[in-house]
Amino acid sequence: MRNNSSLVVTVLLSGISLLLCTCKKASTLERVIQQKLACDVANYSLYLDGSPIINVSLFQKTYDAQGKAVTEIQCVFFEPYFDGYSGFGPQHDLLVTKTDSLLILRDKNNLADTAMMVLFNKAGRPVSSITSLAGNITDSYSHYGDTENYTYRGGRIFSVEVVGSQVDTVQYDSLGNLLSFAGNTYIYDYYRQATESFIITDYQPRTHGYYLLQYLGYFPEVTNTTNIRSSLSNSSLFETANLDGEQYDPAGRVIGFSTYFLQGSIFGNTPPWVTTITYHCP
Repeated sequence: MRNNSSLVVTVLLSGISLLLCTCKKASTLERVIQQKLACDVANYSLYLDGSPIINVSLFQKTYDAQGKAVTEIQCVFFEPYFDGYSGFGPQHDLLVTKTDSLLILRDKNNLADTAMMVLFNKAGRPVSSITSLAGNITDSYSHYGDTENYTYRGGRIFSVEVVGSQVDTVQYDSLGNLLSFAGNTYIYDYYRQATESFIITDYQPRTHGYYLLQYLGYFPEVTNTTNIRSSLSNSSLFETANLDGEQYDPAGRVIGFSTYFLQGSIFGNTPPWVTTITYHCP
């Protein structure tokens, strides 16, 4: 009788463990394959109370009268070799036109010039982008046009190829958190999650088309991680920083955090960089 009771308890415990494991896996899977945020990110800005003060929007979007479609985006890229103090390159002001299979961005200062054209697959994911000097968003700012190709595995972005240059792969952990891309690496606090997040902390000297598409919300599996990012580093810059002080809105979305660069980094002697994220919920 005692053996039978022990067997029953063992079976029950195994069943409970399996159920919990299954629930966790299902929840994680749903979080990983999420392809669209409930709300778009309208503004992503960074503020540094230094000397001089830096107050820059990584990107700022304008929407149509219905508040549904993006019609314009102003943006910059984080590339310290371009500007050794602020770390940001020139601002780009682009008008956005979208159809089912094509995205066109035109230089607002010269509407006849197409700055970037993006092609999509049947699932609505970008497969290639072609940038020209019209919008001044090419990687080197010195030659005409960059073509980037994007491949996917398991519904997530897997590789970014700059044609004629190099291919970078996107690495994830078992929970779907972005681990590394093009010299940028990340560490997470696996005890914390947000309802939604939108975090871009990369050094961006190349693949500007890829990052511009992130700004426009096309790679949420990269920007909307399962867990909260706690630190980052970049092998090219020998840069290391900790992320802390997350702020949340009532819906549980991350609306702000601070970046603390460690001593020895390029920005190691600066105060914390404060990031503010503004969502657009039509």
